[in-house]
Amino acid sequence: MADIVTAGEQLTVIESVPLLDPIASNVDLQPSAPNLNQSVEIVETPYGNVTVTLQGDSKKPAIVTYHDVGMNHSSCFNTFMSDESMTELLPLFYWIHIDAPGQEDGAVTFPDDYVYPTVNELAEQVAIIVEYLHLSHFIGFGVGAGANILTRYAILSPDRVRGLVLVDFSTDSLHWDNLSYYTNKLAVWLLKTNKLPEKVENYLRSHSFTTNSKSDQSDVSATYHHYYQKQNTDNVRLLLDSYSRRSAIYTDMVEETVAQSPCQWLFIMSQPQAENNVSEFKGLLDPTKCTVLELYETNQLVLEEQPQKVATSFRLFLQGLGHAVTLGVRQRLSSGSTDLKGVTVTTQQE
Repeated sequence: MADIVTAGEQLTVIESVPLLDPIASNVDLQPSAPNLNQSVEIVETPYGNVTVTLQGDSKKPAIVTYHDVGMNHSSCFNTFMSDESMTELLPLFYWIHIDAPGQEDGAVTFPDDYVYPTVNELAEQVAIIVEYLHLSHFIGFGVGAGANILTRYAILSPDRVRGLVLVDFSTDSLHWDNLSYYTNKLAVWLLKTNKLPEKVENYLRSHSFTTNSKSDQSDVSATYHHYYQKQNTDNVRLLLDSYSRRSAIYTDMVEETVAQSPCQWLFIMSQPQAENNVSEFKGLLDPTKCTVLELYETNQLVLEEQPQKVATSFRLFLQGLGHAVTLGVRQRLSSGSTDLKGVTVTTQQE
């Protein structure tokens, strides 16, 4: 039965560039994570250069993030990391944000002969970045496509990954059963200018946001609008095409490597249709190392809509990995006795 619980080495720089403002608009939708030293570096790989944003003290335990299709690290994680519930947690870790090739804000369009990396090659890029930063191990935090990519890396190097937080994770190849998750991403294919066409915006509003969400859909969709406007849509289409052609994460590979690794797993689901996929994959893992957080009363921007609930579950996950992290005083006072009211968190036990 599932129990319900409340939930060093010197860096060698190839090239340094100034940190880009995540949202160049009059509305501050994405404040930067507070009180952290920040730098952006370009890491060379056989599949193209990768923008890596570093936040915090490199001597702290490392957390590597990877974004979803149609986003980058700033649009995917900054609002979550800037939430009050994360304030006391941020300085305790070294945050390493990977942008898939060409997905960073202000990216130039790739030449016509550029071949975009496959999903497996994107995972190989993660391996190159981990070696480049001399990381002996880390905790991964991936959303959508980023969750899939970090899992593939964990299969390649299971001893390097102490824990994985996977938001809206899918293990299989793209097919009609899970295509609905990416209907909101397909509008990117229509974006050819810096202005979002009215028909496309209507499409996003009708397909990107579920009717059972209690959040203000107009605010969330406005934020989503800004996300798309900031990125190079030609490059976004290349990533979307690559991810849509992905292979399944083979179960025999999982059984031979990840299932025997010390990795702990936190699956966060915003859509009920992901449950079967996650359950099948979770069945291959050590059941004592798996936790599931269900946030079905949200849209697909779960980090935007439910940052405090995700942060609380993340904190519990980090505690399970041996990190001394606790709820901040402000959060305890504002949250009451439980921060996960109305949310299902399950840990599997044999």
